Amino acid sequence: MSVSGYRVWCLTWEDTEESGKSYPDKPTVKGGYLEQILANDRWALDAKDAAEIYADWCHRQRDGWESSWPLTFRVRSPDGNLSDFEVERETVPEFHAFEIKKPSSAEVVP
Repeated sequence: MSVSGYRVWCLTWEDTEESGKSYPDKPTVKGGYLEQILANDRWALDAKDAAEIYADWCHRQRDGWESSWPLTFRVRSPDGNLSDFEVERETVPEFHAFEIKKPSSAEVVP
């Protein structure tokens, strides 16, 4: 199969190459991890970048929250070489603060 960029699919989910996604050498689509790469002016993708971008897409679009990570992804490079990558998902905690109000003297029961 000839690809103009990198072709990525998930081996853990038993996907086929045809069900994967392609990423061009110079990405033009923003979103998630790909947007971070664009923000850092990292225009030259490599196979590792392609695996991480597709993992991010899978997480957002294919119920990645419900998956057991790490997942294994296969990448076909523009030259036809295949590489497998284990991709781990980092946990990003969210914090919520709630003010603790002291009871007024009228509310204090001895």
